[in-house]
Amino acid sequence: MNINAVRSRLEEKNFHYYELSENIFNKLSANNLEVWSNDNRVMVLKEYTSYHHLLNWKEDQLQISFLYDELTRKYKNNLYFLLVLNWSIENFSELVIETTIIEKDQRLSRKYTIYDETDIERVPFLQTNNLKESISFAYESEFRKKIIIDTQDDSINQYLSKVINYYFKNSNSLEIVDGNEEEISEKIKENIEVSINSLDQGVQNED
Repeated sequence: MNINAVRSRLEEKNFHYYELSENIFNKLSANNLEVWSNDNRVMVLKEYTSYHHLLNWKEDQLQISFLYDELTRKYKNNLYFLLVLNWSIENFSELVIETTIIEKDQRLSRKYTIYDETDIERVPFLQTNNLKESISFAYESEFRKKIIIDTQDDSINQYLSKVINYYFKNSNSLEIVDGNEEEISEKIKENIEVSINSLDQGVQNED
């Protein structure tokens, strides 16, 4: 995939070039590493033009470590490395092994290898709106199935259903798909607590 397609998606999602110190800029530029950011995340981007070129990704990660040291805590927890693969791939089995190794490596940053449009959609905050809405719907459906319990007391599940309905009505479920695991967990806990408290307050007012 051409790196310009990924740049365009970043711009669509309100990412912009991150302002670097001169020293870090020189280190990253020498290795053709670009740094993009928005209010919540920092994205390192690089295009690889051959399999042997890709095998040097650990050297690029070393350069990213210099950037990591300068980031705020928020950005350190939300640092991503997009490796754009722009060559005609013949041996997919060999490539799959290497990309799996890359993406499982969580040191410093979360990594995604990008070969085509489908791979871009694997990055939650770069997804098109239609796909994001689909994922959100699937999340809500699965959430509902898992939280309803097996009980003979129908009133319990009726209460849980009210909590779930209030939760999805009064929170932006699309935001739950976005963010790291810690952020998602905290959003869910916070919104459920608000839903329960608000629902209980409504019941008390009715009484």
